[in-house]
Amino acid sequence: YETLQIPTDRPFEEYWRERSKNLKRNIIKKTNRLAQQGIAHQLVEVHERADLPRAVEVYGILEQRGWKGEIGTAVDLHHPSGQFYVEMLDPFAAQGRAVIFQLQFDGEVVASAITIRGGDMLIILKIAYAEEMSDYSPGLLMMYELHQRAFLMPDVKVIEYYGAATPRAQQWAVRLRQLYHINCYRHAVFCKGVNMLRALRRPAPPAADKPESDEADA
Repeated sequence: YETLQIPTDRPFEEYWRERSKNLKRNIIKKTNRLAQQGIAHQLVEVHERADLPRAVEVYGILEQRGWKGEIGTAVDLHHPSGQFYVEMLDPFAAQGRAVIFQLQFDGEVVASAITIRGGDMLIILKIAYAEEMSDYSPGLLMMYELHQRAFLMPDVKVIEYYGAATPRAQQWAVRLRQLYHINCYRHAVFCKGVNMLRALRRPAPPAADKPESDEADA
């Protein structure tokens, strides 16, 4: 499938001028709404190894409160899904290459993004936001703040989303590239079994429960 990339080899302001009028208008509208309501917002970075498990837990809570929680696919620190991310992030954190971003409204986490760095690339693995706060589009605002900050990181030359480049995600894209997943099995019967299990475990979220149209994909 195709995934999106954003080179950071120029000022963020230049990149932002090329975004769609709709995206820029939404950012202004949501930021103004927060100001009118007197809600302070800030983007926080969690990168210390000791703090990452708690940040994964907070990320999972956001997913559990939304449609992923309803269909049973949300990250949960007390289940293998959450432990996977804790264990995967730890070696990256040991090298200073794992960050969980959190957007806070008045100190409360309302959106989060799990990221790692490889070479000169910042990879956004997963995004979650508080769906009950959709009037403020916290996922959208977090991605705006995250991109702006990534453009200032001297060791980051490219931002890449891990996952299919959906129409909503493509509003941030500069270019697309093909991403391949390759699995090797010693015996063909194992491959057939795995494919059958995946088909059984692949529920589709109800259309009414999908994130609103101007949010970043989660």
